[in-house]
Amino acid sequence: MWSLDKIHKVGELIAAAAVVVSLLFVGYEVQQNNETQKRLTTRSLARDWSYAVESLQDSELACLYLRMWNGSSDLTAGERMQVNMLLWRVYKVHEEFHYQYLDGEMDESVWTGFKNTTAGAASNPSFREWWTDYRSTFGDRFRQHMDDMITTTPVRPRPTMNASCDGPIEDLPLETVE
Repeated sequence: MWSLDKIHKVGELIAAAAVVVSLLFVGYEVQQNNETQKRLTTRSLARDWSYAVESLQDSELACLYLRMWNGSSDLTAGERMQVNMLLWRVYKVHEEFHYQYLDGEMDESVWTGFKNTTAGAASNPSFREWWTDYRSTFGDRFRQHMDDMITTTPVRPRPTMNASCDGPIEDLPLETVE
């Protein structure tokens, strides 16, 4: 027959096992929640990115952007400001992507796509000029990331197109970052 002491010890053993199982379950739930948060963060930032580049659907702004990208010096102050603000919006979102990646909130494969997009931009002399003018509006860690990207990415010659934006543009592949 079991003594009260034996019953108490068995009860403690069962309670300890239940605590271990509960902790394992909580750990699993936290891991699942972290994965869900990563997906939601990435989805939210991708939506922000889409909104930022959506203005390029406006053919006039797209033309201004291409003219600036190709080194056109005939942009008015207002046109240049439009393009500058477009790039600022896009790279503010990119900055947020960078911080989310550093904080472990974004998958490596998603971040690599954005790094490659930036490498393509960093190879363009017009982008480098823009970055020089606007780099102080970004956080320290992102500035360092972009400065490193610009330093390690070779400059490519600007593609050519006619000034009215209705001619073909050379299709240059994006630079890949290892």
